[in-house]
Amino acid sequence: MKRIAAALAAASLIGAGGAFAADLPRRDGAVAPAPSFTPPPIFTWTGFYVGLNGGYSFGKFTEQGDTFFGKANGGMIGGTAGYNHQVGNVVLGVEGDWDWTGAKGEKTLAGPANASSRRTSLMTIRGRAGYAWDRSLFYLTGGYAGGGVKASLTDTT
Repeated sequence: MKRIAAALAAASLIGAGGAFAADLPRRDGAVAPAPSFTPPPIFTWTGFYVGLNGGYSFGKFTEQGDTFFGKANGGMIGGTAGYNHQVGNVVLGVEGDWDWTGAKGEKTLAGPANASSRRTSLMTIRGRAGYAWDRSLFYLTGGYAGGGVKASLTDTT
């Protein structure tokens, strides 16, 4: 009986050792990844942008147009879109905008004649070249500006 008890005890120790070995963590050098550090982004002028704009326009016709059509003044509202690209401190970009305007002018002429004018829209497209200094941008810009004008002359005679 002592022999059987000793054999069972030895067998249980061998089986228990195998069970404990299977539950141990691996030792092959697998390590949890180190936490990563992402530095904050550096300020840049590069990118697309869009926006709304509005204001009031004061108009004047040349070549005695004010005499016939009056000065076209009124509110305006529109949108702007553009893109800048910065390399080092140099910033190059392009920008365009379109505005609806309600600028109107009217004038009563001699007799039963009336004249009116209306600026219907204003559009610009321009390039930009500048120098970025921290969060300030010093630039030159130039391009095209155009618009729509409607004029009418009514003679009731």
